[in-house]
Amino acid sequence: MKSASAIKIHPLNSEKTQNGKFSYNESPSQPIQQELLDYVSPDEILEATGLIEGAVCRISVNSYERNPEARRRCIEAYGANCCICGFNFGEKYGPDAEGYIHVHHVRPLSKIKSDYVVDPVTDLRPVCPNCHSVLHLSGRCRSIEEVKRLLVEIKRD
Repeated sequence: MKSASAIKIHPLNSEKTQNGKFSYNESPSQPIQQELLDYVSPDEILEATGLIEGAVCRISVNSYERNPEARRRCIEAYGANCCICGFNFGEKYGPDAEGYIHVHHVRPLSKIKSDYVVDPVTDLRPVCPNCHSVLHLSGRCRSIEEVKRLLVEIKRD
């Protein structure tokens, strides 16, 4: 294996496949240059001399449309405090952050798999980014009550 200082990490003109490896995109309009042929995947480096970041890779994700009016109505109904931990950006960071909050779908859009008529009071809840991350931690969607229980258990210890 090569050390990081002996190679150029150059992922341009390559694409990450489902198995996590890179494949080269070759077309008449984009010939593979010699430096691309010398490309070594970061996974192949055993003894890196530095912590390398910033390589560009293309990914494809499904993004579900959000309705800004539904968000506004949710915050109007519940306020801008996190419904799990009570955090309020305006109280902590001042007027510049007043009203900032994430809005969580109680029924995950990825499970619904189609568009639907959202009820901002029934289907949405304001949550801070930290609680929102825990709601979706490890690729599963926890309930708001489950994350509240986690906080209560931590406070008891």
